[in-house]
Amino acid sequence: IAGDANHKAVEEEQKGVIPEPNRGNKVAVVFDELHKSVTKSSVPVCQLRANYSNSNADVQMLDLYDVLSFDNPDGGAWKQGWDVTYDKDKVAEEKTLQVIVLPHSHCDPGWIKTFEEYYHSQTRNILDGMMKHLGEEQQIAERWPTRNCDRWLGDDR
Repeated sequence: IAGDANHKAVEEEQKGVIPEPNRGNKVAVVFDELHKSVTKSSVPVCQLRANYSNSNADVQMLDLYDVLSFDNPDGGAWKQGWDVTYDKDKVAEEKTLQVIVLPHSHCDPGWIKTFEEYYHSQTRNILDGMMKHLGEEQQIAERWPTRNCDRWLGDDR
């Protein structure tokens, strides 16, 4: 939408908030995928942005395996990775690794929005999704590294 002053203002605002990724790599693929939906802007909305809407977590991380390339190109002197060998029987006897996946947002209270604004516009949805899955999955346990949102989360239930 060339010449749209509102579009330029939105682009300028995003440059200060979202760093431009290195094009052509995995970061760029994820960046492009995750930014198909955007949050509200503080400047008037241009025509292009008006067509976007906020997502309800329509990007599943497991789906990214189908999008991202996991090749191991020959880097010449700077080869990636190394040959991995192991004894499967010995590994099976060892303790398993406990993996904790924690939903995380890059909500930085006080930078763009207040703590309350981040909670109501973004963090609450993340926590609601987490609580939904905690109730559905027997092997998922809740661990809170911080309890900043407890007051609001409790009020919302």
